[in-house]
Amino acid sequence: MKIGDLIEIINPKPGFDDGRNCGNVLGFDTYDSEWVAIPEKLVEIHWNNGTIGWILQSRVRLVKDLDELTHEQLEEVQGGMTPELFNNWRCSILNKGLNNDE
Repeated sequence: MKIGDLIEIINPKPGFDDGRNCGNVLGFDTYDSEWVAIPEKLVEIHWNNGTIGWILQSRVRLVKDLDELTHEQLEEVQGGMTPELFNNWRCSILNKGLNNDE
């Protein structure tokens, strides 16, 4: 991950929607506290809702990693699909997810 990369939140908190789905990396820092044994990496993000804020790096991923299906998406897979049909289905699901973020 580097400055300028497009990221998205992994597993957003249920019932909490502040409009932050994806954004661009602006910077990096480390959160060090007497209550946390290991310092945590932070990422500064310019979010899609126009705000700028910090989030734990472990809570975001690069958008280029979106070729991985979520558990919810995998539950929709129909048995007996050929590899070609599965790949077409997978591409349509991933493209639908990207279009919904706009």
